Amino acid sequence: MAQRPGGAPLSRLRRPCLSAAAVASVLVVSGCGLFIPQSTQYGSAGSSPPEKPTINVGVINSVDTAPFFIALNKGYFTQQGLIVKYQFIDSATDTLPGVNDGSLDIGWGDWPTVMNAQTQSTGNYKIIADGYQGAPDVQVVSTLPGSGITVPQDLAGKTVGIDSTTGASMLGLDAALRTNNVDPNGITFKVVHFADSEAALQSHQVDAVVQSEPFITKTEQDLGSKAVLDLFGSGPAQNLSLAGWFTTAMFAQKYPDTVAAFQRAINQAAGDAASRSTVEQILPTYTQINAATAALVNLGTWPTVIDPDRLQRVASLMLTYGLTNIQINLTPLIS
Repeated sequence: MAQRPGGAPLSRLRRPCLSAAAVASVLVVSGCGLFIPQSTQYGSAGSSPPEKPTINVGVINSVDTAPFFIALNKGYFTQQGLIVKYQFIDSATDTLPGVNDGSLDIGWGDWPTVMNAQTQSTGNYKIIADGYQGAPDVQVVSTLPGSGITVPQDLAGKTVGIDSTTGASMLGLDAALRTNNVDPNGITFKVVHFADSEAALQSHQVDAVVQSEPFITKTEQDLGSKAVLDLFGSGPAQNLSLAGWFTTAMFAQKYPDTVAAFQRAINQAAGDAASRSTVEQILPTYTQINAATAALVNLGTWPTVIDPDRLQRVASLMLTYGLTNIQINLTPLIS
């Protein structure tokens, strides 16, 4: 991956949520969000209004969730009669408890985490939208100049930061390492969330770290980091479906029109995200990178439909690379 010049600092600002009376449109702030609909135009002929018009959503602060913020800013949730409140979460592992206890109605989660939780009976879930698909350089292993790590084989015996040892990143990393004849069992893994990856690298908490965008680009700009391994650009996990939106089976059964309204809005926004300029415009509003940095980030793709075959590929790779020891039945998750 080429070195990229310039950049601006990324901060994660936390602010208290404002009341509905205090706002009249989208607020995009880290840690809290509120969208107040001005009118209701239910998305398609014959569609019903949502049974639960106000929903709480858990979302990660990364390129992956650009369609969510496109939908907010373009008023797609408004058109579906939804009031959307959101909060930033670090990973799917943190989303599951909120979805389970009802403090979150809908959450963003990586597919291996959600699938394993389903099979281990820690919850009963429904996938409602396929959110993000891998591509070259959307997740990489980054190292600092002078680290002595210049090729994948140099990772042997090192400490590598990763957002989850059971999630999509681990699945992609395991596949990429083995493809390069590196035994993952010879590496020490430390949980480092994407948003903390630059700091962990800079402070030498880890020798290398798995990053997603926009953190890859920002760390290149700030520290001159280099990518030594691409997780989803080639090999067994090439273009793998990584994550998306899910809820509990109970919520989906109780509020089917609410789920359908969310699906229509998020899928419409996913279609818009096929335009790079649309994504570049939205990124500075919630990731707090500047426009120049947004123009440099690597993008995956955002599916507009749930493809069972695409999700089955995730489940099959999980079995191949030991993230599960059973053949996962996806029917309860997507039917």
